[in-house]
Amino acid sequence: TAQTSNWGVTNRQITKDGQVFLTKGVNYAPIPAGATPNEGTQWGDLFHSGWSHLHDRDLPLMREAGVNSIRIYQLQLNDPNTKVPL
Repeated sequence: TAQTSNWGVTNRQITKDGQVFLTKGVNYAPIPAGATPNEGTQWGDLFHSGWSHLHDRDLPLMREAGVNSIRIYQLQLNDPNTKVPL
């Protein structure tokens, strides 16, 4: 069974299950080293399975570092065939 959490705001602080939630976040745009955002990417979208080797490399490192929030850059949903659910 899936575990659920109780989220809230207390005294202007985000809480999870009654405890203050400390955000440990990163900004993430999985652009290959030396490339520009639109170089070699259809629709400028790096969040499809063709780039999963970048996600497979980066996400475990984020988890190891204790990251619990990810701000995503460069997600463009102009591709009518995208598999990203809205």
